[in-house]
Amino acid sequence: MGFFAIFLGPERRGPVFLLTRHFFSQFFRSDLLTPQTGTEVTLTHVLALLMVPGIFISVSLARKYAFLLAHFPLSVHQEATLEDKFFFLSFSMLVIAFVAVLNWDTLFPTRKDYNILTPLPVRMRTLLTCKGLALVLLLLLFTLTVNAIPTVLFPLVVNANMGSLLHEGRFILESGEREQIQEQARLVFAGWFVLAHALSVMAGSAFAFFSVVSIQGILINLFRSEMLRCVSRAVQLLMMMSLLSVFFLFPKLIFSFESLQHNELFQTLSPPMWYLGLYQMLLGSGDFRLESRIGLTALTMTALCCLLTYLIAYKRQVQESWESMETVRRPAKGIRFLTAIFDRLVLRNETERATFYFVAKTLLRSQKHRIFLGGYFSVGMALVFVVLMDALSRSGSEDWNPQSIPLLSVPLILSFFVLAGMRYAFTVPSELEANWIFRLAENKGNASAISGVHKAMLVLGIMPLFTMLFPSYLVVWDATTALLHLTYGFTLALILIEILLFKFPKIPFTCSYLPGRANLKGLWFPYFLFFVTYAYAMAKLEAWLFDKPLYFILFNAFAIPALFVAVMYRNRLWNSDPAIVYLETAEPAVRTLKLSG
Repeated sequence: MGFFAIFLGPERRGPVFLLTRHFFSQFFRSDLLTPQTGTEVTLTHVLALLMVPGIFISVSLARKYAFLLAHFPLSVHQEATLEDKFFFLSFSMLVIAFVAVLNWDTLFPTRKDYNILTPLPVRMRTLLTCKGLALVLLLLLFTLTVNAIPTVLFPLVVNANMGSLLHEGRFILESGEREQIQEQARLVFAGWFVLAHALSVMAGSAFAFFSVVSIQGILINLFRSEMLRCVSRAVQLLMMMSLLSVFFLFPKLIFSFESLQHNELFQTLSPPMWYLGLYQMLLGSGDFRLESRIGLTALTMTALCCLLTYLIAYKRQVQESWESMETVRRPAKGIRFLTAIFDRLVLRNETERATFYFVAKTLLRSQKHRIFLGGYFSVGMALVFVVLMDALSRSGSEDWNPQSIPLLSVPLILSFFVLAGMRYAFTVPSELEANWIFRLAENKGNASAISGVHKAMLVLGIMPLFTMLFPSYLVVWDATTALLHLTYGFTLALILIEILLFKFPKIPFTCSYLPGRANLKGLWFPYFLFFVTYAYAMAKLEAWLFDKPLYFILFNAFAIPALFVAVMYRNRLWNSDPAIVYLETAEPAVRTLKLSG
């Protein structure tokens, strides 16, 4: 933690320094980091990666602004800067918000912090102050990483050729432009431009960061501990999916900025537009006075909300920290009854049940696996949003067709990313030391264990997805068409489960993971080709089946027996070769031919 040593010498490292260092280091003790990778190296790589977009965009804009200055009036040049300022603000706010969501569980002092630190001779005021300092340091670290170089480079690129307009006689300047260019070519204006950029991106990033912290604080004060865990996980996952969806839609948003900036609703409700208004106000423009006022008000309110929720949550957290250990409560009778029926009808034996519930509880409780799943699902949602936005734009036109291939592909896209995300999450271990119970039960029902994994993907991934989608089908189609569409997508999802888990030699979360073992460079094209085939070629097939609905019966007549054959083959495979892998090993540097006896 040399960062703190810059400001504090060894003789001044008292409780404030130690507690701030403790809370700050908590942000980087993430489950997402693999045991084989050092925290410092991983953090360095992340920070270096975040610096690249701003530098690359700033350098690439040099030719654009040189061309605009040479061929267009200065007003066109200044109007063009709005889009790029909006990009820097949006990108910074998106990154900072995502960092805050990733550190969701450590934004407030945890119960463990209170249990350990409360008995010590440390004032609670000091504890909360140190936690607040750690949050500010986290905000500064990532904000400076993303924006430090663009803050200087972008203003230089924008005004790089101002002097040439004044000194070269071949440029014809309009009335008033010479004085304006002389003002902007001055060193004082360049410095103010840099300061305006820094203040606006810092204000936008702080708003995004404090908004996430405020949401976490409000949840802590609204819900008791048992309900808080469920609600907090759901909100974290929802926020992460929303941010990732915006990230993948980011290029489309930037390309549409020219038309969106004149939309009053977009100007009023878009946070990056608020701080673009602040940016312009600092540079002397009065066109965005309302937006800048909204941005400053929102920043003040979120900062105050953070402070209030911290203070209010303090008493409650301390009280709960002194309570006895949580007791495990039995589920309600109705839940136990439904669980018993589900076990009897779906899960045939104890091994299947053990594997199924192990997978379910790990996915619900493990932060890193929730983030993996949320990431995959967000990519699918981003693609779906693009499809839906295009469909909504055509909904009033003559070529609107609810059975078009893009709309039919929506459930296929989502099911692909949900199942692919679960398949990847299964390979990342949770607690390797806890896999001893599966080793003890090995060779006593491995076929049933693998069957439990398949049913977990079906029940936890596919059934909730199609249950949520079915009401929307009823809005655009009649009940028969919606049911046919649902059956078609459900059948394809079952086939996809068998393909993704074909010869999967592990019980999820119980096998060690070697980072980099998969050859992503060689596999990305086959995966992309498979996705296009599954999502779009199958949607095209469904559109053809809708022309002759009796063909749906023929499709199911082939698909359902194929599924039964796949299940029988899988059971026979695991009954004949029941080896399950619990330890992945690297490929040996030297291979032997094993010719000797």
